[in-house]
Amino acid sequence: MTFEQFLYSPEFLANATIAFASSIVGAFIGAVGGFFVANWQLSKQAKERQKDAKIEFQLKKLTFLEYLYEELRFNQKVLHRSLTFIGRGPNIMNRWSTAKSIISGLQIGAWNEVVKAGVLIGIHEEDRRLFSIINRTILDARSYVWELEANWHRVREWEQHDIEKEALQPTSVKVYEQSAVPQTEQAIRYAIERIGQAIESLEKTYKINGQD
Repeated sequence: MTFEQFLYSPEFLANATIAFASSIVGAFIGAVGGFFVANWQLSKQAKERQKDAKIEFQLKKLTFLEYLYEELRFNQKVLHRSLTFIGRGPNIMNRWSTAKSIISGLQIGAWNEVVKAGVLIGIHEEDRRLFSIINRTILDARSYVWELEANWHRVREWEQHDIEKEALQPTSVKVYEQSAVPQTEQAIRYAIERIGQAIESLEKTYKINGQD
């Protein structure tokens, strides 16, 4: 058999067809396999990035909540200290000046920083409501003390004026004290109570513990 006859023989053509088909199938399998390997690697990388992003978000959230926690504890101490200077006392001009000085040191920036940081989605809804009203209760308590101190000066001046003018019903600092002092104490105690609730939630729900 000549070489030309061999090339056209059924046996050679059959073997060549099988070899060609095998190469095509092999190439296809290799391509498909490469596609799935590449897709698996991309999927793995995406999951790792998601995991890293989640960890980063949690760390960011805890950082800002720790900031809020420390501010709340500081304010709690300030309010307790100011409360000791609210109550019955002598009729002197600067009776409330110490309480005003102490309560003026309250801080209210942490919750705004939490909001701006974009971590609210990681905070429970009931906690968001609680934390969001803390600043208002703190500001209310501070306002009561400031108003108490300012009005005290005003009422004493009016009382002195009425006495000098021999008014039939002179203004009385005692009457003012009987209403203003309990209202101020109530506002401070309410702020302390709300702060206590927020601190408890941060400790139990988010496992945040401060250091004295």
